[in-house]
Amino acid sequence: MRVPNAISHTALREFCTRVLEAAGAPAEHARITAEILVEADLRGIHSHGVSLLPTYVRRLRSGLTNPTPAIITVRSHGATALLDGDFGLGYVLGHTAMTTAIAKARQYGVGIVGVRRSTHYGMAGYYAMMAADARMVGYTTSNAGADMVPWQGARPALGNNPLAYAIPAGRHAAIVLDMACSVVARGRIRIAGLRGERIPHGWVLGDIEDPRDAYAAPLAPFGTYKGSGLAIVNEVLSAIVPAARLSIEIARTAPVCGEARDPRGIGHLFMALDIAVFQPLDEFLGRVDALIDSIKATPPAEGCNEVLVPGEPEHRTRLKALREGIALHPALLDLLRPLSLEMDIPFL
Repeated sequence: MRVPNAISHTALREFCTRVLEAAGAPAEHARITAEILVEADLRGIHSHGVSLLPTYVRRLRSGLTNPTPAIITVRSHGATALLDGDFGLGYVLGHTAMTTAIAKARQYGVGIVGVRRSTHYGMAGYYAMMAADARMVGYTTSNAGADMVPWQGARPALGNNPLAYAIPAGRHAAIVLDMACSVVARGRIRIAGLRGERIPHGWVLGDIEDPRDAYAAPLAPFGTYKGSGLAIVNEVLSAIVPAARLSIEIARTAPVCGEARDPRGIGHLFMALDIAVFQPLDEFLGRVDALIDSIKATPPAEGCNEVLVPGEPEHRTRLKALREGIALHPALLDLLRPLSLEMDIPFL
């Protein structure tokens, strides 16, 4: 049964595609970006879904994002490659890079691809899941503008530098770990503000629960020194290895076209690992299933209903949204309607 006022993922994807094309993106670039945005909403990750569409339209129009980038392979050596993204849509660059990593993994057993001169690539888990869909282990990490303090620091020096792994299973859905190195991604504060909600204490530095105040406050690393240390490692892998800009360099750029900072120059890293070079695929998938079964068989702690594996809540949300439609908060829909009116594109 469809949820009242829910939107089908196909209609939402078509709307986003047409809007991005109207903003100057080539048809294939618009299609890829729309696919990943809607996939985030299908999985209930609204901080990385279509609520970002107006931002990308603004950046395409202002030149902060290059609508027609010349994506160049700077070098390709065996299992590795380095791509220059020419400041194009990060979604397209991420999709291109992981596709390349998967192709190299088929040939060499592993593929590792770095990207420089990119922009925000959205939900990191999508790219890792591309590899899992190809029956490989997928991994990605990215840097971002510095809005998180390092452990024991008082001023932002790191991005929240997300990472994602996806591991295929047999009977079960893939294990998907998709996380920022901050307590929470900045986008969740933005969504809370749109919905008129308070945020939990500890998401940012200071005694702040109003998202309007929190959005300008530094993010706190998760797990104190652990999140900070992981963000530093991710900075090396995603920015220094492919010779991209550091998070602090992005943050220091003067405001451009109404943006708090110039979002260009972000770096990413992608890996696909072909399981078959280590053992028969069926054996691997069976053992991953057995691992999941053993975790799921663990008695839940007091006050908990069941034990979950990474990616399981999002997978369940996705299955429900495919059946019943994506239930977007009215405040999120209000972000999209002006694009519909301005571009004369019917709104769903």
